[in-house]
Amino acid sequence: MEAEVRAAVEGLRARIERERELISALDESLTQEPAREWLKQATNHVDDARGILLGVEESLTPWVLIRGSNEFLGLAAQHRQKVEEARRKYGPDVTLVG
Repeated sequence: MEAEVRAAVEGLRARIERERELISALDESLTQEPAREWLKQATNHVDDARGILLGVEESLTPWVLIRGSNEFLGLAAQHRQKVEEARRKYGPDVTLVG
C-alpha cells in the first residue's frame, strides 16, 4: 500500500476510534433506553466506516473505500451530535415521543 493511502487509512482509523469513544461516553450519560436505541444508529455508521476499511489493503481503488468510510464516519458524527443536542436540551432523561 502506498504511503499516502496508508497515512489516510491510519488517520481515518484514529478518527473512527475517537468517534466510538464519543458515542460511548454519550451512551453512558443517557438514562432512557429509547435514547440509547436512537444513538445506536451512530454506532452502526461507525461500524460501517470501520468495516469498509477492512479491504482497503487489497483494493485496486483504495481511495473509493477511504471516501466511503469517511462518509459513514460523517453520518455517525452527525447522528451523535443530534443526540447530544437533545441531551443538552432535555437532560440525561431525554426520551423519544412519537
